[in-house]
Amino acid sequence: MAGVVPEIDMQDFPGQSRKLVEACEEWGCFRIVNHKVPLTLMSEMKSVVRSLLDLPMEIKRRNADVISGSGYVAPSKVNPLYEALGLYDMGSSEAVDAFCTQLDASPHQRETIDTYAQAIHDLAMDIAQKLAKGMGLAGDLFKGWPCQFRINKYNFTQETVGSPGVQVHTDSGFLTILQDDENVGGLEVMDKSGSFLAVDPLPGTLLVNLGDIATAWSNGRLCNVKHRVQCKEATVRVSIATFLLGPKEAVVAPPELVDSEHPRRFVPFTYEEYRKLRQSTKLHAGEALALKTNTTNDEVIRWLDMKPHASVLYIMFHSDDSPTMEENPHLAYALEESTRPVIWGFQSGLDNPKFPDRLGKDTSHMN
Repeated sequence: MAGVVPEIDMQDFPGQSRKLVEACEEWGCFRIVNHKVPLTLMSEMKSVVRSLLDLPMEIKRRNADVISGSGYVAPSKVNPLYEALGLYDMGSSEAVDAFCTQLDASPHQRETIDTYAQAIHDLAMDIAQKLAKGMGLAGDLFKGWPCQFRINKYNFTQETVGSPGVQVHTDSGFLTILQDDENVGGLEVMDKSGSFLAVDPLPGTLLVNLGDIATAWSNGRLCNVKHRVQCKEATVRVSIATFLLGPKEAVVAPPELVDSEHPRRFVPFTYEEYRKLRQSTKLHAGEALALKTNTTNDEVIRWLDMKPHASVLYIMFHSDDSPTMEENPHLAYALEESTRPVIWGFQSGLDNPKFPDRLGKDTSHMN
């Protein structure tokens, strides 16, 4: 099922422009062919990655965070089969050099990592620019956006076949370029119906996913695809991911994507602020965007006007009697079981309600 997602030919632009935009709106993911990253470089990089991931634990732990989660990630209770090494800003030669030094990379490994980082960074910027141009936008819109690099290892065993290697999630950034394992499948993406579809490896190609920042930046036009990794066989699976994260300043939809029929959907927020929100709320599958929606009092009133008389529950807590973050999910489930529409208000400065995963997509945020 390698061809389950749209395929984009990078050598056929502007001919593929409309297809690229449609893939990003409908799927939030696509496979690229005829890109400019040499196949020999991809192969060499995969060999280097495998050797780095096989380093002793004391060396891998030198790969320290620049921002939380950007360095070495050890197997955890949530993702016990997964570990990773990371580099925060692969567009910076100094950061690439520091990453190589942390892991005692050989001169050949350094050269390979540096060449790959430059090639894949240029590709990420090219894809983003082609997408923006296809949406009718002009200018160098992504200049200065950091690119995070992550190499992933899944230690699958016979006992773990059929279990998740990584839980269902969306990526937090703008777009991700994935060089998948050529021999071991397991990646699955969610389609519009909510079904997961296997995306099998296709050597020589690269897979692109859109994340939460793409949805906010596009004023809700682009799809942040949910995906997961399933253990299909007892073997080691290795992949290389590059994340174009977002602007260092606030994420704001370009004015061309906002009008009377498409009012601004999200309040301005920085990538770092949003990343911390996802971590603190443990909402990793796009639900945290609901806490950044630009809901206004007028919109709430219009929504109420469409509901039958006396059909809406209203709940509001003051600062001295607000439920805890642990109590909020229980309250949310009880409100859901009432089967009635709900307005849940809370005061600015208090902890935002932590909605259970299945409820997050149905909520909006208003102070």
